[in-house]
Amino acid sequence: MLQRFRSSPVEASDGSGFFPLLAGATVRGRMLACLGVLAGISCTGMLCAWLVGKYDAPLLAAPIGASALLLFVVPSSPLAQPWPIIGGNVLSALVGLISVVLIEDPSLRAGAAVASAILIMSLTRALHPPGGACALAASMTAIVGISPATYLTAVALNSTVIVLIGIFFHKLRRQPYPQRVAAPTRSNAAVGRSAAFLPQDLDVALARMNQVFDVDKHDLERLLQEVALASASRSYGEVAVTDIMSREVVCLAPETTVEEAKRVLLEQGIRALPVVDADRRILGVIGLRELSADEQGAVSANMTWAPQVTEFAALRDLLPVLVNDGHHAVMVVDESERLRGIVTQTDLLAVLGYRLVSGHVT
Repeated sequence: MLQRFRSSPVEASDGSGFFPLLAGATVRGRMLACLGVLAGISCTGMLCAWLVGKYDAPLLAAPIGASALLLFVVPSSPLAQPWPIIGGNVLSALVGLISVVLIEDPSLRAGAAVASAILIMSLTRALHPPGGACALAASMTAIVGISPATYLTAVALNSTVIVLIGIFFHKLRRQPYPQRVAAPTRSNAAVGRSAAFLPQDLDVALARMNQVFDVDKHDLERLLQEVALASASRSYGEVAVTDIMSREVVCLAPETTVEEAKRVLLEQGIRALPVVDADRRILGVIGLRELSADEQGAVSANMTWAPQVTEFAALRDLLPVLVNDGHHAVMVVDESERLRGIVTQTDLLAVLGYRLVSGHVT
């Protein structure tokens, strides 16, 4: 029975996946999401009733059930963010109420309300599927005898309260919500340059497929970049760092002056030097950009944290470090945390280039 919840390559290829599960989802995650829906809907009904002083019944609009599904089950969807939930539902409800005034025929009014709501949500970047239901229900308030003010109040309160509950729920689960577009990082730029695609290639592919996907384009781009990094790690990961590291490492003592450190860096043509104590344990790393204009100080006052791996690490362990935050080198240490060697971006490119040319990619 549980097998129905698991998507597989076979299902994706032959079209028989009648019970598909979205990528990244698990049965445990779905169970927790259902608990979130239970808490969200129940608390929303009680809180909204309390706010308007209606204690004998929950104050709930039916479309909030669909909003809860998106909010708790697929919180990464652009359709499940706070503005689409609140703005989409409220704007759609307003459109539906306006249609009651402008259109007499009930069927035509319902269709016009939903179509207009979709247009308004699209133009305001507040597209939210339950908004269509909000507009439809609002267009029928005159028939079922619901006060327009009561319905609009319910939709606005429900949408706002359930978003607040959703933010708290996802914070407890340590899930990012609301979703924010990550700022470009050096890691993303490096992976993007090494990947087999560029951002504009993604635009071309989406245009050719002529489909709308329930995922933000920036999230899709980041996913493809992570896939490229994982592929590189798998292809080159069997190489040990001890096979490619430089063992003759120029080091500095913490009391070395800034003037001397600059001289060594320029003479050796090195971008960064490790700072070690008397037992060759790494204290930090120093480069030209860390050195201050005061050439009378010591490097210990200017050094920064040095990324490290053990001598038992593989090349796959270095890839995320060397492309992240602009690190130029990774220090290799033994079990006693003493410096054994160093691997730079140049070393990495050399081994990857050699293996690519020689056809040693797995």
